[in-house]
Amino acid sequence: MASGMAPLGLGNDSGGSVRLPASFCGVAGLKPTYGRFAADHRLGPDDPSLAAQVLVVDGPLARTVDDLRLAYEVLAGADPRDPRAVPVPPYGEPLGRPLKVAMVTDPGGHGVHPVVRRAVQSAAEALRDAATRCGEGRTYRGWRTPSTPTAG
Repeated sequence: MASGMAPLGLGNDSGGSVRLPASFCGVAGLKPTYGRFAADHRLGPDDPSLAAQVLVVDGPLARTVDDLRLAYEVLAGADPRDPRAVPVPPYGEPLGRPLKVAMVTDPGGHGVHPVVRRAVQSAAEALRDAATRCGEGRTYRGWRTPSTPTAG
């Protein structure tokens, strides 16, 4: 998609196999909720573990979010060959109240590049302009992953 050779791609994602390549290549990727896309082929002939059945979902990649939304609308839904696919409309009812969004400009408290900080603040301003309640959040300081000290 990033090279312009295809408008849409499909992959499967359990730990980021759709989302990470999309983010690295400047395209949009989605790991949908389990059961949104019918996919009886994804697990192969062997009896897969419960974790594999629940974690692995098919997901689209597209050059734009609008194309990704179109792909989602086409792919979402039930299929008699996949008992895990949920027969519900692609979207639920609107919330009826403004979204609340917490903006964290320095997750982990380890410093963020000024360009990244400005991009997050710009996104927060766009959310505020869209009638979303958006305020500054804070990171729980006691939270550390094993790689936090060595991440650079």
